Amino acid sequence: MPGPSDVTRVFDLESEKIAMVLRIWISAVLIELLVSVSVGLAAHSLRGWTRGYCSGSEISADDVIAYWAFEKPEKDGLVVVEDGSRMGNVLVEYPVSTARAGVVTLGPGKSGKDLSSATATDKDRACRAVSADFKLKRAFTVEMWFKLEPGLWAKANGRHLAFFCLNDQPQGGEESSTIGQLVQLRDAPPNTYFLVFQTRARDKPSSENRDVFIRHEVVLLGGKWHHVAFIWDGEKMCTYLDGKLLAEAAQPKGELMDASEIRNGSHFWMSGFLRSIDSVRVLDRAIPFAERGKNPTAQPRTIRNSTADTARTPGKWTKKSARVGSGDITMRFLQPHYRDNIYADQNLDEVVVEIHSALPHPVELRFFPKGGKATFTRRIKSVQDPVTVEIPAKNLAEGKHEVAARLVNPGGNVVSSKMITLRKLSANPNTVRLREDGVWLRHGKPFGYFSLSVRNKKGPTISELVRVQGMNAGQSYFYKRQSDAAIRALLDGAAKRGVSMLIIPWSDKGGLEAGVPEMSDVVRKQVSEKVNLFKDHPGLLGWYMADEPEINGVTASLLRDMYELIVELDAYHPCSVLNNSLAGITRYTEGADISMPDPYIIPLKAGAPPTR
Repeated sequence: MPGPSDVTRVFDLESEKIAMVLRIWISAVLIELLVSVSVGLAAHSLRGWTRGYCSGSEISADDVIAYWAFEKPEKDGLVVVEDGSRMGNVLVEYPVSTARAGVVTLGPGKSGKDLSSATATDKDRACRAVSADFKLKRAFTVEMWFKLEPGLWAKANGRHLAFFCLNDQPQGGEESSTIGQLVQLRDAPPNTYFLVFQTRARDKPSSENRDVFIRHEVVLLGGKWHHVAFIWDGEKMCTYLDGKLLAEAAQPKGELMDASEIRNGSHFWMSGFLRSIDSVRVLDRAIPFAERGKNPTAQPRTIRNSTADTARTPGKWTKKSARVGSGDITMRFLQPHYRDNIYADQNLDEVVVEIHSALPHPVELRFFPKGGKATFTRRIKSVQDPVTVEIPAKNLAEGKHEVAARLVNPGGNVVSSKMITLRKLSANPNTVRLREDGVWLRHGKPFGYFSLSVRNKKGPTISELVRVQGMNAGQSYFYKRQSDAAIRALLDGAAKRGVSMLIIPWSDKGGLEAGVPEMSDVVRKQVSEKVNLFKDHPGLLGWYMADEPEINGVTASLLRDMYELIVELDAYHPCSVLNNSLAGITRYTEGADISMPDPYIIPLKAGAPPTR
């Protein structure tokens, strides 16, 4: 008969067994939770969410130029999605009208949230992002998950449902570079579509057939998540659905057309996508796909797009030069901050120069008045990491001064050299310049630049702009081809009322030529005459270089050439360019001091400006 101690031992053994079972059960639960969390994280990583269709070794974060998971809440009733890649492209809902806002929402997705379209009319738009990085001319992959609305065929027979569209976006003349979409077939069995992929080459005139289409008939019942991928590898285009190659075709016409924006869930004029899109990813390479559980067929890793490659190259910018890429020296003034000029009302004790080169050789630096002897020298051991140098500048004489740098190898040979120019300016009562804190100064006082056009006899007069709406600046498109006498009368009227005007520096006889890389000698002479004629007028605000040059075919190099001429002739007034796109602001940034957005704010009613 067991005693009390034996009973206790049996009880202890049973307790240990129970405890062990509990530990095993808890461990299993924790492992399951960790696995589910890791799967959830993988679903929204740059590489992991396509696992099962694509070999992870084929993709790196460097390949991904855009990725949107739709995980953050809406802002101000619109879908605004931050880019999960290193490129920082923001995807924003783009309704055609305010009445259509809210058609696109965030709903339950494949994992987390997704982009959900409530309807699919010809007035809907989904989301778009603008970036120079979307110029995928030589290779790309666009992929995403999607789920259709059940019974869609019965609701919208014959509709185009765009997954994505790459295109340029000049107003009134948008052209697509490539489109991926579903096309519902008329008089076909329910839930039957063509999965269509279209590319457009750039080496043919628009009157010729530049488009290549591939399509494949698919049956999609709705209510189920599918993975779709559109791939262009520089030679052929391929469409994949759920990892299976459905269609391919050669695209022998060379590079695709440029594209500076991507639209997800819409084409720029077609209808929106009905139901859900999730985890959109854009790569600048063609990548392989395969059916779940099978090894992908190897594809050659094509040359990365040159535009995207440039965007990712690490390095520093000079004010008017390219990135550091080889061993060349780059230099820029950090102080003074604007136009490399020291204005009379700036009391600088020193100027600050930043120097950088990819090579490890020493740098010899000199500072001197133009044509004179060096007043400052320094030898720097290495500028592989950017180095800033402070140069004494107190009581600097008016005129031009040079900073020269030489990169010298161990043998004493000059590998690279660079020179930049500083100007110490005399006083000018009509100066318009950018202050160190980002505030514009006009006649030595801060001013807010907000203007309306003085265009014709029916428009408001300068007096009315000043009296009714408190304007202190304006511009005139109308006067660009008028006589010098008419322009002078405009500036005289502005100066009399304390207003400054932007005027166009072109000739009275013409304007900017499309497709020309630089100014001709004739145009250079005409611009010089115009600038010299009006640069000292108290009614001048600055020079209006171009209006929407991206849709008028004006080259960035032509505007840069004109800008450099005007900066040399007139150090006291800024140059301005109006752009109608974010890509345009980037493209023409070296041709202006001020970038003006279009569309811009126009008061709907006359009235005094609000006061605080």
